[in-house]
Amino acid sequence: GRQVQEYTVTVGQTVRVTLVSNRTTGFEWALNSAASRGLNHVSITESGYADTSTEKDVMGAPGRQWWIVRGVSVGTTRLHLDYRRSWETDTAPAEQAVITINVTK
Repeated sequence: GRQVQEYTVTVGQTVRVTLVSNRTTGFEWALNSAASRGLNHVSITESGYADTSTEKDVMGAPGRQWWIVRGVSVGTTRLHLDYRRSWETDTAPAEQAVITINVTK
């Protein structure tokens, strides 16, 4: 699976990017900086994880991973994220996401 999202921000503005993530399975989204492009145009100022389920004891309930991305300079950034277990280094990611961020004046 491959998820695609696109955002436009001005320099100095931030956008919150969220992806569904199920931490109870050991999977999480990780930035693939080698595949990403234009990382100089943005900075990731904050990131975290939010449970969507109010029932704390629901195993396997998906949550959300989120990143706050700030526009730094005019240009296009493509963030490639891989959904994988951190210990499975030789395995292809279960899912991938491409987040395009257009930074404008």
